[in-house]
Amino acid sequence: MTYRYFAIVDTREFPLTDPLCVIRENADGEERCTLDGWIPSRHLAATRIYPILHRAEPVPEEYVRRYQEQLALERQFGEMERAAWVCSCAGSCRCRVFQHFAIIDAENTPHDPLTVAREWAGPLGETYEETYTAARRWEPADRLLRIRTGRDFHEAVPVAPEYAEWFIGLRASRQSA
Repeated sequence: MTYRYFAIVDTREFPLTDPLCVIRENADGEERCTLDGWIPSRHLAATRIYPILHRAEPVPEEYVRRYQEQLALERQFGEMERAAWVCSCAGSCRCRVFQHFAIIDAENTPHDPLTVAREWAGPLGETYEETYTAARRWEPADRLLRIRTGRDFHEAVPVAPEYAEWFIGLRASRQSA
């Protein structure tokens, strides 16, 4: 199957060295590159609808390989950082005060969000964040940071912890169906 590859970059300041994501497209649609493989995406379509915020730059396969290597390094760093996140209750998270957010856009409303994210402050005031993923677990992320700095076209809406639990249940029921 023949693919065309694109780096989705911020139109204002971020170059190809720091893409928001990498997309591949063929006649069947588009997919986003993740460390766990390629997953369905609408990023390329969104850049065509909202070209003011992001643009799609064609890239060669070699660029995609380097991007995948970078993702692997970031996950390795994230896992090392996650080990440092373990709190005094041995990681059961009773010591942390989480702030939860629904990640939405024009198509994904608060009634059916794209995902949920949570963040908390570390012992020195540093901020950590995680996003609930399709793998049905919380994983380190920078989605909230990207939204706050204008590098992501989604919106983060504060929600209650119960909302996050509802979303996790919704995701589980959809994936088991």
